[in-house]
Amino acid sequence: MKKEYVELNAESLHSSNLAHQSQGRDLDTNEKALAKALMSIFENGVHDFKDVAAALTSMKVIAPRSGLKDWTIDLLNEELIETNHQLDLAYKENGFGA
Repeated sequence: MKKEYVELNAESLHSSNLAHQSQGRDLDTNEKALAKALMSIFENGVHDFKDVAAALTSMKVIAPRSGLKDWTIDLLNEELIETNHQLDLAYKENGFGA
């Protein structure tokens, strides 16, 4: 590997950059809140989507796409699908290595 290439790209190899290498954009406030809530819920051993939805409602998490706070299995599914779609589009346009 050429020394110039390694030196030029050394900045992109820092762990803080690699942690988000597949994102085409930063998560917005509601996406970050949902991600944090889901991590907490899963860490507490809750995995059934009905229970996950109930936990999101009790935590008053705002759904990133719809803005709703009363979570159901259907809403959770729709929000995850649409958020993934939005992140895929952003990656296609701006993703690291895309």
